[in-house]
Amino acid sequence: MNRGLTILVFVFAPLVGLAQNEELQKSYQQYQQGQVAEAKEIIDAVYKQYADLNDPNALYLKGFIYKDFYKANREKDSTMVIRNESIRVFDQLLSLSPDDKIKQDAKSSLNFLYNTYYNDAIDYLNQERFDLSGKHFDRYCELIGDDVNKVQQLKKEYLLSKAFKYSSLHKQDSVLNQSHWSGAIDTYKEVLKIDSADTKANYNIGVLLYNKAVNLISSLEYGEIDIISISQIEEQSLDLFKEALPYMLSVFNKKPDDQGAIKGLAGIYFSLRDFETSDRYRAMLDD
Repeated sequence: MNRGLTILVFVFAPLVGLAQNEELQKSYQQYQQGQVAEAKEIIDAVYKQYADLNDPNALYLKGFIYKDFYKANREKDSTMVIRNESIRVFDQLLSLSPDDKIKQDAKSSLNFLYNTYYNDAIDYLNQERFDLSGKHFDRYCELIGDDVNKVQQLKKEYLLSKAFKYSSLHKQDSVLNQSHWSGAIDTYKEVLKIDSADTKANYNIGVLLYNKAVNLISSLEYGEIDIISISQIEEQSLDLFKEALPYMLSVFNKKPDDQGAIKGLAGIYFSLRDFETSDRYRAMLDD
């Protein structure tokens, strides 16, 4: 295994005592031999006894050991403890203003570690592990937080993917996955907090609300449901159509030629018994 600490001879700075020096050398040797777990155990013992050890070489070694220990145990770091410690150590190292080569290696390692949070967020999302996905994505945003525009754009893209995942699961089984309907709606609304005019979020919220109203009406079985229940379902459906309307209008106002929005508005106004307005939108539809 090609180890990353090739630039250091590991003659530790004078502030490191003889005992620490010997243990750190042992940790370094284990690391160079590919025994990362053993190297971690040794350096953890050193820092447990000498918590204020601030030697650049020791920090450099610990940062790399933790980074490689994470790489060998990715599935076990869903709580992010290993990566967070590696990041903390590299940040501490950079605060000491090390030489350019060490600084470059530390920054490169940090960039790698940052990106693992984003990659894991997407992987967990694909696995439908929404809580873990969100936690990893939030951590990634914390780490790159200085670039506000980048963070906002990434959040928007991530939330759109998350909402689409919720919506797809609900579509597969609307009875079994009822909670995913709310998950999709809530997540699309998070997108609109970032960009109130986003057409995907507005359109998809409108569709979700509209379809739920239609499904409620379709589920009516007048022979088995009393008049009060029928009235309640009809009222609930009308409320959903009314709620869907401003979202679909937002899409139409931004993209007046959007056939999906036009069709949606025609259907909503028809369901609200505004037949004149419904006919006006239907006339805009392509043949």
